[in-house]
Amino acid sequence: MPSSANLTRNLLLIPIQQSQLAVGPWYSSVQVYINTGLVFDMQQYTQRRGATFSGFSSRDEVFFVSSCIARELADQGWKVYWERYAERYYPKTLIVDLGPITGTGSITTDGTTTQASADTYYVKVLDYYKQATEDQSNRLTASHIIQNLREVAFYRTQPESPISELAGQVLYTYTNKSFIVTSSRLSYVRKPQRISLSLGQDCEIAPEYHQLICDLTSEYFKAMIADRTGK
Repeated sequence: MPSSANLTRNLLLIPIQQSQLAVGPWYSSVQVYINTGLVFDMQQYTQRRGATFSGFSSRDEVFFVSSCIARELADQGWKVYWERYAERYYPKTLIVDLGPITGTGSITTDGTTTQASADTYYVKVLDYYKQATEDQSNRLTASHIIQNLREVAFYRTQPESPISELAGQVLYTYTNKSFIVTSSRLSYVRKPQRISLSLGQDCEIAPEYHQLICDLTSEYFKAMIADRTGK
């Protein structure tokens, strides 16, 4: 039988809200504090990237603010998430996983300060006796057909091809009586950062590929136009 233990994850919830200024520009001044320490400052963020930032012309640009804060905190080594943590959903909120320790925080946007809130998440960990195993590719499957596959002998989960399901930020791998899963190896395509010249956030693709991408895009649209006109 496996032994089990509960791990405590203390979450710091930092709300990302629209500026309360009556007139723009907006978001020229944004600071985030964790445990009384300044971890993000919009002016310092843009200056390090060689940009001069005087604010946005629209309140709706707040989504850029969340992107900048998340990137900066991740670069500093914080475990940061946007809106979702496991099966929990915190709308318009940056989530900082503080692990077993507790903490406080706040965000000040154009002079208005909002205190961060806290939540606790408990992770149940099962510790199995591990035997020598081999990696097997799983069948990542849409949630609505999982049950159908599990009921058909030919398609059901097997040691050589286990069924898996991604629900929120949790990966579930389905086993049967003949095998257990000792670990999971994940690979993914990272979502690129948004490009913003005013914030000094440039394209992440190496410069030597820029012209190639433009050329391929041009050829693609030329082919589309030719297909429509028949010329």
